[in-house]
Amino acid sequence: MERWLRSGRLHRLHREAFAVGHGQVSQQGKWLAAVFACGDGALLSHRSAAVLWGLTRRRDTVIDVTGRRGRQFLPGRPRIKLHRGRIHDGEGTEHSRIPVTTVARTLFDLAEVSDFDRLRRAWEEADRLRLLELRAVERVCERGYGRRALKPIRRLLAEARAPEITRSALEDRFAEFCRKHRIPPPSFNVLVLGREVDSLWHKHRLVVELDGFAYHHHRAAFERDRARDTAMQEPATA
Repeated sequence: MERWLRSGRLHRLHREAFAVGHGQVSQQGKWLAAVFACGDGALLSHRSAAVLWGLTRRRDTVIDVTGRRGRQFLPGRPRIKLHRGRIHDGEGTEHSRIPVTTVARTLFDLAEVSDFDRLRRAWEEADRLRLLELRAVERVCERGYGRRALKPIRRLLAEARAPEITRSALEDRFAEFCRKHRIPPPSFNVLVLGREVDSLWHKHRLVVELDGFAYHHHRAAFERDRARDTAMQEPATA
């Protein structure tokens, strides 16, 4: 082996991982080498797993791995951040030939190393890619007693489980539009300043009305709604 290393046929990445023929290794090759370096049962996890699954695009120089033991990188190589923890049955899989935590476990782990906005974006991307399984996330939560991830993950689960109460096909279509374009869901048919509005984002103080002449029984009703919209845009007087 030493002779192959000296001749350039092998390039050491870690004590247990080598590149054959050249030292230019793809990102997936670096991930796989990091997993090998952490021993049997190790899995790509946290931020690195989120990138592998396509939930986020950021690529950190540090590679996240969950396992029982780790090895140091050689000088000049990226570092492994080893997360020592138990991987329960059903929380590990393989993607692109790399041992990795499942999407449910990846989201749970991501909740402990990312802010809530980044976590929400990853959650919504998992949903868009049809990788999000709510029951699988719930099972991870059941095993994660005392973990910091429980609060933000349970918040997202509650939002996902909450029914969207709408009164028309147009509101149903708007709810689907928000999900498709990863827009936070509004509250439907709520009172604002004594008037009922179709959809409201409380945090942003934004109202969106969903109607047209076809959704009113007669023109007078349509004109009343237009007058109401104008009144809602006027600044409140003291």
